[in-house]
Amino acid sequence: MDKPTIKKVAEVARLNLTDEEISDFSKDFDGILEQFSKLHKEKFGEGDAEEKAAILRKDGTQLDNAVAEKIMDNAPNKENNLYKVPKGSK
Repeated sequence: MDKPTIKKVAEVARLNLTDEEISDFSKDFDGILEQFSKLHKEKFGEGDAEEKAAILRKDGTQLDNAVAEKIMDNAPNKENNLYKVPKGSK
């Protein structure tokens, strides 16, 4: 990832990065993007079921109602069994 893009992302995220930090992030992002590229090229149709199970998962949650209630009990502000948070600034 090029330095101007990293500077723009840092600006949007309100991060004050030094030139050295920008260079470091550039190298790190290049490595991360390379790994995603390798993952994209992988074929998940090959291999046995156990191998696929280690990579793939079902979406969704299996949360016990009692656990969900305990989690909601910790919410400082809730509505309709959901956490209620302040609206973002415009």
